[in-house]
Amino acid sequence: MEFRLMMMFLAGIALGCSSPQSGGVAQSSGLVTLKAVDFMGGDLKHLKTPAGSDACAKACSENDSCFAFTYAQNNHAIAKKHHSCWLKKKGFRYNRSPHYISGIKP
Repeated sequence: MEFRLMMMFLAGIALGCSSPQSGGVAQSSGLVTLKAVDFMGGDLKHLKTPAGSDACAKACSENDSCFAFTYAQNNHAIAKKHHSCWLKKKGFRYNRSPHYISGIKP
């Protein structure tokens, strides 16, 4: 578990995310979350979570097939993506984007 947490931290730095002290890496529902990161591909399920990224993280943590999630914030340029939650299986790519919050199971 510590190895995966360290890898997520290093991935966050490599992608230009802020440090844990400034809130770029955090935890939600037991998942390590990264602000301004979009996990592209590997979609397992799409749902709307108006309650926010914590609800998306919770949906992933409660799904045994879910390995990670990506949540589109309401500042996304495409309004229909606002509050979208994509649960992910393995096989996704990392992309830096200010409109998303993503998380991965430790």
